[in-house]
Amino acid sequence: MSSTVLVRSALNPPVPNLPTLTLSPRDEPNEDEKHGYYYGIPSRPLLVARSNTQPWQSHPFSSSWPSAKTLQAVERSHPIAEAWCSGLFRQIIEVLKNVSFTTIDVVRIGYLQDKELPPVVLWIGVPNNSLSSRVGNEIVDACVEILRRYQLFDVQCEIRESEYRQSAPSPTCSPTYLAPETATFASGGFPAQLIASPGQSINLAGSTAHGSLGPYLRAGKGNPDAEGVYAITCRHAALPGTDLEENFDWKRAGQPLKNILLPSDATVCQELKEINSSERIHKVKRLDIREKLMVCLPEEEERLKLRLERLHHETNLREDRQQLLSAWAPKENRVFGHVVTAPPLRVAKSSDPSGLGSIVDWALIKVHLKKQSDGKVMNWINFKPDETAQVNDMMIHHLEHHPESRFDLLKESTLCLSRAVPANELHFLFKPIEFLPEKDFQRILVGMKGAHSGLTWGQVNGVSSIVSHHDTNKGTQETLSMELCVLPFLRTNDKAFSQCGDSGSAVFDLEGRIVGIVHGGSGSLQKASKDVTYVSLMADIQRGLNERGYSVEIA
Repeated sequence: MSSTVLVRSALNPPVPNLPTLTLSPRDEPNEDEKHGYYYGIPSRPLLVARSNTQPWQSHPFSSSWPSAKTLQAVERSHPIAEAWCSGLFRQIIEVLKNVSFTTIDVVRIGYLQDKELPPVVLWIGVPNNSLSSRVGNEIVDACVEILRRYQLFDVQCEIRESEYRQSAPSPTCSPTYLAPETATFASGGFPAQLIASPGQSINLAGSTAHGSLGPYLRAGKGNPDAEGVYAITCRHAALPGTDLEENFDWKRAGQPLKNILLPSDATVCQELKEINSSERIHKVKRLDIREKLMVCLPEEEERLKLRLERLHHETNLREDRQQLLSAWAPKENRVFGHVVTAPPLRVAKSSDPSGLGSIVDWALIKVHLKKQSDGKVMNWINFKPDETAQVNDMMIHHLEHHPESRFDLLKESTLCLSRAVPANELHFLFKPIEFLPEKDFQRILVGMKGAHSGLTWGQVNGVSSIVSHHDTNKGTQETLSMELCVLPFLRTNDKAFSQCGDSGSAVFDLEGRIVGIVHGGSGSLQKASKDVTYVSLMADIQRGLNERGYSVEIA
């Protein structure tokens, strides 16, 4: 199957002299439509304008509840994918030259009840309260006219209020981290936070911003530090508050360390709150049971005593967690490693002169091996007991599109990440290719284990997204990048693929291959959830590390 080559029919060239399309007049959306049109989408952004002239209904399927919309990936085989890379995206950007847009995505938007594939939508994001519906309708009309020139008559255009956001929110003798094998007893609560596996919450010492630990790397061939172990995360999470446009390299000659803490300050603070809250609740319950024991009937006494015994057991467990937390609360006991290098936050040059580069947003952490229980680290993704059903479901869907796959690295409750997805398997998203292997038309399903979101599942979109980067604090001119886009998987669409706090999280497939790390997403500022997630490719990060003198491999 993978060796089969499909010869794609030549892309239809733009038709320059189509008669001008006269669209039916559209009313500006009322408040109900603005707020309800994207019901079901994770961040529920507000509608500004749309090309579809059908009247909006909150209950299109005659249900007593509003029907939830879903996001779905566009296939690489859809004509817009080739047109997008062949110049369509630049024409859309030209239409938006006087508009402060945030992102441009190409997705399918529909309902779970749809019997057919939902329509493809050119989905434009703009800042809150920056664009009227009247002007939005004019922009939509112009975009539809361009789509018609490419004979993309089935593609709609919609504008919503949505922001691009990075995924890190602004919020001596020491113990060692737990080994990954202990995940079986630490399926939840604070002990699980002490397994230093990818996806745990981290922060720079002294900073309130936090992100997620990415995959581990080990020294590769030619690396003078043969025993060195590293980890990757996003620069904006590892070095917040620094000048992101400056190059960072740690030199050993007396330079202060940029220490990374794991568990993060946010994790410790949240655990303290949960322990205190749980103690107050249990205290009330114990008092209530004791009062009932004084007046209860004999047949009720045994049941009440069992409840009281369970509360005592839970109290003992909580006290154990409290004792464990007290050992980890001091910051000096949570120093996981320190940042050794990070390139400036910028847009890389595209290998295709007609395309756009992707954002460079990563930092390399030197791991302090003495903090590891056995001096070793592994890229283990741990699954909780209640997550195994999801994993099995995703395996079935994965095999539908990749029947020759092997799951050698997937065990009962863990997945070991061992290598990166080759660049040529994903770079087809960023440039036009006349001949594509059949596998490139198949759906790429991925997972993520984030500090905030936990385990989520998604699908790689067949069309890359345009992101506008603008530093409002410095008043710098906007810069555009083209990013790999991941959408929530349809079966788990009630949960966003990523949220604030997931910066640096590894995105992987069930064969144990790393696609990249989460660096941001788009969605309403009113919600932490992101409708669309953007990912930095692991292959690009490895190439950047080699260029900076760090020969590393996936640990």
